[in-house]
Amino acid sequence: MLPSSPRTHSRNSSAVSAASFHLREPSEQVEPEATFGNRGCKIFALVYLVGCILVSAFYVIAYGKNQHAYFYTEEVWVPGTVTNQVPLKPKIELFADQPYTEWISQRWTYFNSNFSDWPVLPEYVDAIQQLAAGTVNGVAGVWVLTRSKLYFGQNISAITSARIQFVPISSLLSLEVKAHSRIATTPDGRLYLFTPSNVTLLDCTPQATEYCDIVAFTSDTSIITSVYSLTFSESTNTLWAGTDAGLFYATLSTDNRLNVTLSNTVQDPVQTLAWRPSLASPSNPQPRPFIFASSDGVKLVKQRCHRRQVACEDPFGLLVVGTERRLYFYDGSMWWFEWVSVWRNGKGGLVDGPPTSLVFAPTTGELFVSNNVSLTRVNVDYTFDRIGPLQGLPYNQINTLLFSDYTVVYPPVGAWQERVGGASGTVWVGTAKGYALYDVGNQTFRGYFYGRRWHSGESILGLAGCCGGQGVVVLSDQGISVVEAEEWTLQQKAAHYQAMLQRHTRPPGLVADCSLTDYIPSTCTPQTNDNDGLWTSLLVVAESCRYHVTKDPQAQANAWALFKGMKFLNNVTGIHGLMARSVVTTNVSVSGDMWYNSTAIPGWLWKGDTSSDEVAGHMFAYPLVHDLVASSQDHKSEVSGLVDSIVGYIKNNSYHLIDVTNHSTTWGVWAPHPLNFELSRADQHGINALQILSYLLSAYHLTGKMEYLDAWKELFNNGTLGDVPTHYGLNIINQKITFPRDNNFSDDELAFLPYFVYFYSLKGLEAKVRAAYSTLLGDMLTASIDRTWRYARLERSSVWAAIYSYATGAKDPSLIEDLVWNLRTWPLELIEWGTQNSHRLDITFNPEQDRNFQANTQSVRVLPANERTQLRWNGNPFQLDSDASSSETDPGAWLMPYWFARWLKLL
Repeated sequence: MLPSSPRTHSRNSSAVSAASFHLREPSEQVEPEATFGNRGCKIFALVYLVGCILVSAFYVIAYGKNQHAYFYTEEVWVPGTVTNQVPLKPKIELFADQPYTEWISQRWTYFNSNFSDWPVLPEYVDAIQQLAAGTVNGVAGVWVLTRSKLYFGQNISAITSARIQFVPISSLLSLEVKAHSRIATTPDGRLYLFTPSNVTLLDCTPQATEYCDIVAFTSDTSIITSVYSLTFSESTNTLWAGTDAGLFYATLSTDNRLNVTLSNTVQDPVQTLAWRPSLASPSNPQPRPFIFASSDGVKLVKQRCHRRQVACEDPFGLLVVGTERRLYFYDGSMWWFEWVSVWRNGKGGLVDGPPTSLVFAPTTGELFVSNNVSLTRVNVDYTFDRIGPLQGLPYNQINTLLFSDYTVVYPPVGAWQERVGGASGTVWVGTAKGYALYDVGNQTFRGYFYGRRWHSGESILGLAGCCGGQGVVVLSDQGISVVEAEEWTLQQKAAHYQAMLQRHTRPPGLVADCSLTDYIPSTCTPQTNDNDGLWTSLLVVAESCRYHVTKDPQAQANAWALFKGMKFLNNVTGIHGLMARSVVTTNVSVSGDMWYNSTAIPGWLWKGDTSSDEVAGHMFAYPLVHDLVASSQDHKSEVSGLVDSIVGYIKNNSYHLIDVTNHSTTWGVWAPHPLNFELSRADQHGINALQILSYLLSAYHLTGKMEYLDAWKELFNNGTLGDVPTHYGLNIINQKITFPRDNNFSDDELAFLPYFVYFYSLKGLEAKVRAAYSTLLGDMLTASIDRTWRYARLERSSVWAAIYSYATGAKDPSLIEDLVWNLRTWPLELIEWGTQNSHRLDITFNPEQDRNFQANTQSVRVLPANERTQLRWNGNPFQLDSDASSSETDPGAWLMPYWFARWLKLL
């Protein structure tokens, strides 16, 4: 029996290298040149030796004695070895549960939809043209410009339950708002409204008599039909406007008159504008390069601005103007431009296409230019860098950009990782299909957000900062979404999923998916499922490990209650050793065949044709319930008796699971002849052999009955069962099927769960049994799981990583990183939102055909879990597209690996 704390081991831990020494006889003479020669050399050698010792000691303190093997203070048996070594506890923590960024999204739509849990925007807030962050009377919010009205949105948050309040500013001030208008805010709380017919300046500071006061007004814009972009230059108090008639600028006279002037330099239609303040200022005295103009042209300088100086040689800052053919720059005294590429004839400029949006990163001074092809970064030294799919851009067709001071928090997992770059903010990239986040400091993308999990509609049309700098309001073609960052730990995430568990539990103690009404989680109605036992088993293991780690009696009670539900599946059939796929009460309507009235427990229906999936789940959960949860010998006997019943029933029926029909179930076959000689079961040849060997060993481990160990030997060895060759030990080595058309990800689950049972049972055997079978057990089993892991690790699965670590003792950095990455990126909402990724440009398509005989439907690199649909580990993590379903998956696929890893002290 396994002691209460988990054990790890390394296949290399028993390797001892022998050194060869030459022992000199006392009479032998030492030649002078064989000595160090002089005192200086001796001192050097001593210093060198001490240095080596100090470096080695530092490495051990920082990284541990063996990066791949951390031993605990209990006997550890390694397959293929016999050892009495007493291992030591690790000296360092493998992983510290530091806060990282989780994104919370609240979606709003223009109209009632199938997602009735989403609030609907008021009828008067329709056809939003633009969003802009701002303040009114000192209260932060977001300006909302529609085709006919101007509103100020307050109480904006994705986290709190408060609803957005829309203050009708244009109605209160009798402002005329037209289509194709734009707004711009100033740092001191003012707002410019620029329409095709007039320009209005509003004072929205706390000194205003109403929400806002009209400060100035002009109607000198009659030649303009459409206003595309506005930006405000603080250094000169100038509003710049990009319009269909060219570039305009508006200044405020001393008598509060707005003067609007057409630029002599840029008279082509202007799509987008951006301005940045001076990079050199008394508040930023560090030297940094920046562009400025002088009488003899553009120069690049690196200048220190002393604190005593009021201004330095970058007084204006920099204005950037994007037109269809040119990207203009203006530094207050001089204009210059760079060409925009012409796509149709291949004439290349420094920007791939007509700029659609411009934004500065004030933390670095870098300019970001978007277009329909790529993203361009203009560095402060005036070098242009292209950011395309090869640099991680998920999708082009970029509509809008926004800079946010918030930097995505993703702390390093272990001491082996390099620290992330400085917190330099994030550029939000809004495209025709969702939005992406670009980490300015680390020059990498930190996620792609597309679909109903994150926003309504398809195309992202606008972005505005909100929520105290922690979030962004996203404007789409069907509404808005408030996306807010919170910093969570994995422990907080575990509590989040734990709270879901209650609504996913149904009588008689089973965990199930929920059907939802209009995608509303509160309408969760647990449904019957052909794999009720398998999905419940994951929560049994999760709660068992949680109880062991936390000693929370509620976890123990939960684990035992769910175990009772699994036992009910065994009892309801009336056949000892045969579990049902699922059960419902007789008053519940069911579809399909193979449902039977229970004679053992009247009032219940049970589903037959139980598969090997169900057996794998039952056999996975019972050993940990026995060792970690059962509080008395009677409880332990209850668990071991159930294992005895199941395995004995299969063994006594010639390794078939016999249904109530007196025939084998479709998938309940572990017998030598069909596994070794029937082509139709070629893909079960190894995996079913692994399963039955693990079940027999577990039954021996928990019951002590030699019949199970004898049966194990009979199947494992190169012998026969009757006249049929067995050699199951050979079968298991290559159990993972790699043929693309039969690469079944469900089989990964049906292999790793028995791998755990196998290794867990091996570690629980008596020392003399381990010694007798160590070589026989270890070589083939280790070869099998190592080969499987070489393929499965590409999935970056938290649960496969944890089980592999338990089985082999591996704790290499990439394994821990993948485990944590998968747990961190798992979506907070477990609703089956449809996802689409096949349009993405940052992925490499797998040219191999999948199980549906289709090629280029899977990615080579697995995407983060919150960018795909897969919510269970029997699904394909490389699948790119999926349809939506108004249902919610239970949280077992996350809770099980989290608490399992906590039990193993990986987290």
